[in-house]
Amino acid sequence: MVDPAKVSAVAVLPLVVLHGGALIFGWLVGVRLIRMQKERIALISLVLCSITVLICVVATWGRIGNYGSYREFVGGRALAIMEVKLGYVLVAMVIGVFVAALYVVLELLRDSRRVRSR
Repeated sequence: MVDPAKVSAVAVLPLVVLHGGALIFGWLVGVRLIRMQKERIALISLVLCSITVLICVVATWGRIGNYGSYREFVGGRALAIMEVKLGYVLVAMVIGVFVAALYVVLELLRDSRRVRSR
């Protein structure tokens, strides 16, 4: 989306820190909400964040769905993501993430039933 040759290396550090901070902040807020027994708010927040990510992916799919450098993309020479091995690897990774998430959800549901029965 942006020519990396025109972006200063100094600009990368704040973005990395912001990304890590958002991750840690999200985990801490989620833990706090669950400990306060406000699971509904935590679930609504999770759904809203997921929708936001989905909207961002859809809005930038023209770039995400192509494999190539900035110059190749702007010049119209970038390949479609499924024309290279990366596309198939990404599909396998997404399937793996969904399977892992499903397993975690099932385990948490099973454990919560055990805790409630005590």
